Amino acid sequence: MRSILGSLVLIIAPTGCGGSGGSDSSDDGSRQLVATMAPLPGGGTISGSANVQWTIGDDLFTANVQIAGDAVGVVRPWHVHFGTCATGGDIVGPAGAYTPLTVGQDGAAQTTATVEFELDASAPYHVNVHESQIALTTLIACGDLGGSGGGGGSDNNGGGDDGRY
Repeated sequence: MRSILGSLVLIIAPTGCGGSGGSDSSDDGSRQLVATMAPLPGGGTISGSANVQWTIGDDLFTANVQIAGDAVGVVRPWHVHFGTCATGGDIVGPAGAYTPLTVGQDGAAQTTATVEFELDASAPYHVNVHESQIALTTLIACGDLGGSGGGGGSDNNGGGDDGRY
C-alpha cells in the first residue's frame, strides 16, 4: 500500500480520516458524497475534489472530479471505487462510463460521469486518479467519499497495490 505524502490540502471542508460512507440527504431521497483528493507517491502536488450525487432507488449516479497542480497535457483516468483509499476496491459501474481527465494549460482538469449503478448509502466509496491508461494500477491521487458536511480526504494508506484498479 502507499501512503499519502505531506498534509492534506482541504478544498471543500475540514475532513476526518477514512471513508465514513455517510451521505447528506434531503426529503426527496437525494444524496451527495464529497471527497478531498490528496496526492499519493508520484502524484506531486496534485490536489482536488470529487462529488457524487444520486437519488435512493435510482440505478444511476453522477460523479464529478476536478484536479489542479498536474502536468499540462496529460490524460488521467479516474473512477469511483468501492471501499476506501486504504482498502482499495473494484470500480463502481462500467469503467467506460468515466471520461478521463485531460489537464489544461493551467494544470487543472475537470470532468463529469453519469454511471449506471445503484449506490448503497451505507457503503464506503472512494475516488482515485490513475497515472495513465497504460498504468492503471499506479494511483496518483485518492479521496474517500463522505457526507458533504465533513467527509472525504484521507491521510491513511492509498489503495492500488492490491491489483484492483
